[in-house]
Amino acid sequence: MKKFFIVLVATALVVAFTLPASAQTEFTLYGSVHMDTMVTDTDNTGTTRDTSPLTWDLSTGNWSSFGARIKVDEKLSGTIEWRSRPGGYLADNLAQSAWTGAYNMGFATLRLGRWWTPSFNPPPAWMVDTVGSPIVTVQEPRIALENIKLGPVSFQVTAMRGSGNPGGLYNATFIAPVAENIAAGQPAVSSPTQTESTMPRFEARADAKFGPVSIAVLGGYYDYDYYSNNTSTATKIDISSNFYGAIGTFNMGPFQGRGSWIHITNPDHYAPGPAGPARVTTMLDANNNVIDVDRTIWQVYGTYTLNPMISFNLIYGQSHYEQDVAVGRTDEDDQSGWAFTVPINITQNFTIRLEYSKLDNEDRFINNARTNESEVTKYGARWIFFF
Repeated sequence: MKKFFIVLVATALVVAFTLPASAQTEFTLYGSVHMDTMVTDTDNTGTTRDTSPLTWDLSTGNWSSFGARIKVDEKLSGTIEWRSRPGGYLADNLAQSAWTGAYNMGFATLRLGRWWTPSFNPPPAWMVDTVGSPIVTVQEPRIALENIKLGPVSFQVTAMRGSGNPGGLYNATFIAPVAENIAAGQPAVSSPTQTESTMPRFEARADAKFGPVSIAVLGGYYDYDYYSNNTSTATKIDISSNFYGAIGTFNMGPFQGRGSWIHITNPDHYAPGPAGPARVTTMLDANNNVIDVDRTIWQVYGTYTLNPMISFNLIYGQSHYEQDVAVGRTDEDDQSGWAFTVPINITQNFTIRLEYSKLDNEDRFINNARTNESEVTKYGARWIFFF
């Protein structure tokens, strides 16, 4: 914790002494603290016992943050921010940071740096993390052109550093079979010795508003080379990932509705870290050809605002993983979930959010074998300070 505050103070001093001396320069601090007091009731299958622990977590599934917005003039601005990752702590994970500079060129805004602005995060900020919502894009060094106008439509195009997750590839011909993988009906794991990105990861998004209706269409593409370590001569494999989707929002008085849909090819290779259930993963056939995995997610929610203090939110969503056709093999996994939340705004800067959610992991098929999976029910409160 001491290191965290030392870094904050040092950063503030550096920014203060390096900003141009101008009466127009504005420096605004902001942040939030999310505290969760939740019961997670897991209904397991088989011989694993059920559990119902009460957890006290800082920012599990949300983002506590601390940051500063700098505005030098009408054209030049910047942002510095730290955020805790889901399940992490603000003081323990300073790598989750944003450092950006933006310049308004009139016809578009040029933004440089690294920041958390996912192109596709289906639920709103108060959404629970149990209905299978991915953050497709990640925090990486990037260059973006934003606010490009064409009538009622605005565009943004982003190029960022590629960093996939090639460790998820499987192929029994790469290394000797591993006992636990064979027992699970799964080929042996191949660990890469090298990957090469031959192009940036590209993303684009278009937004339009027509009266009470807002529509966003978005997509992204990433390609890199993977080198196996099966023998003394490495095998090169080309991996490509992409996503595309849409979000629609409708507002009328106290009611708001929203629907979102996204399709991702090889989600575990688009961004660092696994993007779904274990073993429903991109594979290689005997000839080292990629067998893709597709993930499709859709969600709908409705909100009714009773008054400035209380609102009611109901969400439902489904997630489906499926491996493309492989001879003699079927891998797929489904999830569905719903949540009911009641945010209570005690003050303008303090919200207590009551939540009840249920996630059904349904059955998983790995190599044609069915596995019954658990159901998870969560209920409790999230305590949020904004400053």
